Amino acid sequence: MELSIIILTYKVPHYLNLCLSSVKDSIIDLDAEVIVVNNAQDKETSNLVKLKYPEFTYIQNSKNIGFSAGNNVGVKRAKGNYICLLNPDTVVGNNTFKNILAKAKQLPDLGCIGPYLMNGTGHFLPESKRNTPTPKVALLKLLGNNQSYYPTQIQAKDFSKVDILVGAFMLMKKNRYWEVGGLDEAYFMYGEDIDLSYAFLQNNYQNYYLGTEKVIHFKGESTIKDQVYVNRFYNAMLIFYEKNFSHFKLLSWLARLSMTFIKLYAVLMVKKQSEKGPRQINHLVYVNCETDLQNAAIFDANKKPEIYQMSVQEALSFSKKETLFILDANQLTYKEIIDLIFEIHGQGIHFRIRPRNSKYVIGSDSSYLQGEVLKF
Repeated sequence: MELSIIILTYKVPHYLNLCLSSVKDSIIDLDAEVIVVNNAQDKETSNLVKLKYPEFTYIQNSKNIGFSAGNNVGVKRAKGNYICLLNPDTVVGNNTFKNILAKAKQLPDLGCIGPYLMNGTGHFLPESKRNTPTPKVALLKLLGNNQSYYPTQIQAKDFSKVDILVGAFMLMKKNRYWEVGGLDEAYFMYGEDIDLSYAFLQNNYQNYYLGTEKVIHFKGESTIKDQVYVNRFYNAMLIFYEKNFSHFKLLSWLARLSMTFIKLYAVLMVKKQSEKGPRQINHLVYVNCETDLQNAAIFDANKKPEIYQMSVQEALSFSKKETLFILDANQLTYKEIIDLIFEIHGQGIHFRIRPRNSKYVIGSDSSYLQGEVLKF
């Protein structure tokens, strides 16, 4: 088998459905399998995969064993020469795996390769490509020098070597994954993608960023952004420093100090985002939507936005702020949805996607807060 896609999920059945629907379209012409590993014990996820996607392999863990261990369970079952670790809160295009796999095969020194990731509002996620976060780099980032943390000389649209990729989408050879140790299970959640990327570099492989392939990552839908999240993320970074940079005593101490300040900053950002009022929507735009969705009461009628029905071409030229675009995967391909969000994103522009053959729309307006599901 050519490719195994491993999706570790935890209590996000609506996002998982959207993800699996897009993945199913993306592997039509590939010798590929999909392995869903459930770290929760929810029947909604179990029923979703077994009933709607019976062709996919489903693994139920007895408890939440964390991101690294959960993915390793899936990789052990994988039959593909290549594997892709994919988050359940992602949406891929129709040719995503075909194109990235083709590029991977051209790279004899491949560690892992990842795409251009954008959030639910269409904005580029800079963690799609990162430098190695040494203690010095972490401290410089704290002082406002993002250029040390993100390789800003590499444009978002570029194809380039990079140090670190993000675990939302990492494609690599299975044998090399195990050669460097796989995901380190000392990490429960967060930091393991940095550790794996760094392990490839330490073993003389190279990681690559492919900016021509765009993937939506709603970001953080599996985790409520609270104090527990902040502690897990930054404690994971300390594990990374102690594992790889413990010989730099002063830098390690500075990293601990910088992590303390960054944690405080992150907590304040989470609090600030959660205190924001509801978004203002003055225009509701249905793009190529089926009649049942156009007639559905998915929006508070008391707010009375102006309602439009448009084609993709009409939507591309619609420039009014405070607009919510509704995109229907029954009428649009997932590539068309991704491309449209990329083209028209901007301040005050929001998006909700209807997964194919579903009775809800879903999306996210903030990387700090969980998104919303509007059923009809």
